[in-house]
Amino acid sequence: QVELVTLHPEKTLSVISGSEWAAGVAEQGTDKILLNMRREQIPVFTAAMAQQGVEIISIRPKHNLEDYFY
Repeated sequence: QVELVTLHPEKTLSVISGSEWAAGVAEQGTDKILLNMRREQIPVFTAAMAQQGVEIISIRPKHNLEDYFY
Protein backbone atom coordinates (compact mmCIF):
# COMPACT_ATOMS: atom_id res chain seq x y z
CA GLN A 1 0.00 0.00 0.00
CA VAL A 2 0.90 3.63 -0.48
CA GLU A 3 -0.19 6.47 1.78
CA LEU A 4 -1.06 9.67 -0.08
CA VAL A 5 -1.59 13.04 1.62
CA THR A 6 -2.79 15.98 -0.47
CA LEU A 7 -4.04 19.51 0.10
CA HIS A 8 -7.47 18.64 -1.31
CA PRO A 9 -8.44 14.99 -0.68
CA GLU A 10 -11.87 15.34 -2.30
CA LYS A 11 -10.39 16.66 -5.55
CA THR A 12 -7.73 13.96 -5.42
CA LEU A 13 -10.34 11.20 -5.07
CA SER A 14 -12.27 12.68 -7.97
CA VAL A 15 -9.16 12.63 -10.17
CA ILE A 16 -8.26 9.10 -9.08
CA SER A 17 -11.80 7.82 -9.69
CA GLY A 18 -11.54 8.85 -13.33
CA SER A 19 -8.18 7.19 -13.84
CA GLU A 20 -6.58 3.77 -14.14
CA TRP A 21 -5.77 4.00 -10.40
CA ALA A 22 -9.42 3.95 -9.27
CA ALA A 23 -9.46 0.23 -8.47
CA GLY A 24 -6.47 0.71 -6.16
CA VAL A 25 -8.19 2.91 -3.57
CA ALA A 26 -8.10 0.85 -0.38
CA GLU A 27 -9.12 3.41 2.24
CA GLN A 28 -9.82 7.10 2.48
CA GLY A 29 -9.70 9.33 5.50
CA THR A 30 -10.06 13.03 6.09
CA ASP A 31 -6.37 13.67 5.55
CA LYS A 32 -5.01 10.65 3.66
CA ILE A 33 -5.79 8.08 1.02
CA LEU A 34 -4.41 4.54 0.98
CA LEU A 35 -3.84 2.98 -2.42
CA ASN A 36 -2.86 -0.53 -3.43
CA MET A 37 0.06 -0.20 -5.81
CA ARG A 38 3.58 -1.46 -6.20
CA ARG A 39 6.47 0.73 -5.17
CA GLU A 40 7.70 1.04 -8.76
CA GLN A 41 4.32 2.52 -9.80
CA ILE A 42 4.70 5.53 -7.49
CA PRO A 43 6.62 7.79 -9.93
CA VAL A 44 4.10 7.20 -12.74
CA PHE A 45 1.17 7.77 -10.36
CA THR A 46 2.76 10.95 -8.97
CA ALA A 47 3.36 12.35 -12.47
CA ALA A 48 -0.23 11.56 -13.50
CA MET A 49 -1.63 13.30 -10.43
CA ALA A 50 0.60 16.35 -10.95
CA GLN A 51 -0.61 16.63 -14.56
CA GLN A 52 -4.18 16.78 -13.24
CA GLY A 53 -3.29 19.54 -10.76
CA VAL A 54 -3.34 17.40 -7.61
CA GLU A 55 -1.18 19.04 -4.94
CA ILE A 56 0.64 16.19 -3.20
CA ILE A 57 2.07 16.82 0.26
CA SER A 58 3.50 13.33 0.75
CA ILE A 59 3.42 9.87 -0.73
CA ARG A 60 5.10 6.88 0.86
CA PRO A 61 5.01 3.11 0.85
CA LYS A 62 3.38 1.61 3.96
CA HIS A 63 5.87 -1.20 4.45
CA ASN A 64 8.20 0.13 7.11
CA LEU A 65 8.69 -0.78 10.76
CA GLU A 66 6.83 2.20 12.20
CA ASP A 67 3.68 1.04 10.38
CA TYR A 68 3.79 -2.20 12.35
CA PHE A 69 4.30 -0.58 15.77
CA TYR A 70 2.37 2.73 15.60
